[in-house]
Amino acid sequence: MAGDARDAHRFPTNSAVERRLEADPGFSWDGQCGGLCPVIVEFMIDGFHAQFRARDTHWSVVVAIHGVIDPKNESEEFFKIESHYADGFAAGYIPAIQALEFVEASIKAFRQVRSLTP
Repeated sequence: MAGDARDAHRFPTNSAVERRLEADPGFSWDGQCGGLCPVIVEFMIDGFHAQFRARDTHWSVVVAIHGVIDPKNESEEFFKIESHYADGFAAGYIPAIQALEFVEASIKAFRQVRSLTP
């Protein structure tokens, strides 16, 4: 039973995407995915601080330049991906599992772009 309690805390959405992220050796987070208006997930990817944020009509993932802890300042962005989610304020209420799916897809895009740079 102790394993069940640990998994419930470690995997709050109990989803396959969450388990794939947890298995990624370059990914780490505190297990928190939530909030409303905005929905935020803060995480580390390959040694860089990053943040998923969904608010109003859009969601975005920003990866900070190396050594920067808070990627919200545009002058400190190393990588950013942003997309329209829905009209109105729907993005601020995005389900956690969908937020994690966007995080996973953004990590793939980040790594692809990094692999192309000399």
